[in-house]
Amino acid sequence: MSAVKEKPVASVRHSELTRDYAATTTTTEKIYKVQRTSLAEAPELEAEEELDSAVIRAIRTKQKRRKIKMGLLVKVMLVFALGLLVVFRYASITEMGYKVSEAKSQYQDLTADNERMMAQIENSMNLDELTKLAKEKFDMQRPQTYQMVVLDIDPADQTEFYQTELKEVTEDKAWYVKIYDGIREFLGLI
Repeated sequence: MSAVKEKPVASVRHSELTRDYAATTTTTEKIYKVQRTSLAEAPELEAEEELDSAVIRAIRTKQKRRKIKMGLLVKVMLVFALGLLVVFRYASITEMGYKVSEAKSQYQDLTADNERMMAQIENSMNLDELTKLAKEKFDMQRPQTYQMVVLDIDPADQTEFYQTELKEVTEDKAWYVKIYDGIREFLGLI
């Protein structure tokens, strides 16, 4: 017999298994320690984790739905605001059309009055009456030949006058048209 004792095969296997179990146990314990639970509470923890993940999924679903609803509400409000802008714009165009037609009718009335007055002035002006009035009331007479001076004017020195009308422009704009014009003017300066 030899002096060296041989370990039985069963005891070698038992020590290897114990070592493997110890390593597995420490790893498992480390995992559960990270989660701050003990090894005994592991089955309950798995059930709680499943419940927590279901609750978290439900909360996230509600948050996503809320975001979708808010996005839809914002889009609807934007479309509504744009619709109001279009309605106000058409209202201002209609108002301007009424003002233009009113101004045209007023212009036609004034033109008719002006023509009537010009005809009345032409009918009332009689040169014989004017001459008689000038002689009697203002003691005027025709100029004598020595009082007249004939001017020879070069055609380049002549000035031609055209009948011009000065119109006073009054601007009566809607408030949003004034704001729009102000913004355009400001952006034109930039």
